[in-house]
Amino acid sequence: YIIGETEFMGLNFFVNRDVLIPRQETEIVVETVIKLLTSYQLPLTILDIGTGSGNIAISLAKYMEDVKVFATDISRDALKIAKKNAKFNNVSDKIIFLYSNLLSQFSEYKGINSETKFDLIVSNPPYIKSSEIDTLQEEIRFEPRIALDGGEDGLKFYTKIIPMSKKFLKKNGLLVFEIGYHHLQKVKELLKEHGFKNIETIKDYLQIERVIYGQNCN
Repeated sequence: YIIGETEFMGLNFFVNRDVLIPRQETEIVVETVIKLLTSYQLPLTILDIGTGSGNIAISLAKYMEDVKVFATDISRDALKIAKKNAKFNNVSDKIIFLYSNLLSQFSEYKGINSETKFDLIVSNPPYIKSSEIDTLQEEIRFEPRIALDGGEDGLKFYTKIIPMSKKFLKKNGLLVFEIGYHHLQKVKELLKEHGFKNIETIKDYLQIERVIYGQNCN
């Protein structure tokens, strides 16, 4: 925040106190998405839920050919930063930024309706337990609480996004999450409960399960 910018996936991003500072571990999410979609037919459509600074959406738009990315956030101030970052990294033409509480207002936008389907939905949602936020390192407490607070058990957004995503995923479409170290089993159970198959996890640099994804086979 002091210098107002950071690096992610080899790209520069503007940051301020309206957005979470992108973490190195989240690069694994981007790398996973790129790898998963190599066998999918072009053009591709991707939805990034809770885009924040836009780091995931912008990185995917930058490093993938023939892709259209939709990126949502509940914070209009965060969306301002994300749009600025998209312009700075020359991908504004590949991303549509939308104000929405998860997917609740998504269908209200022109060009998006109940028939809109995505090849992949990705999200790095808030997943820290509400009771734990004030115990974190002091520097983290400068970041927006809305980008950290995952509710009482840290699972608030997974329990909402997983069932909602079924409506917007194509058949065989993928749902990809970043997760906290203690969420693996519960998120896996939620994916199975809602009909996702071929569920896999990816470890981060510290060998902690960091990314989980499943396929919409229904």
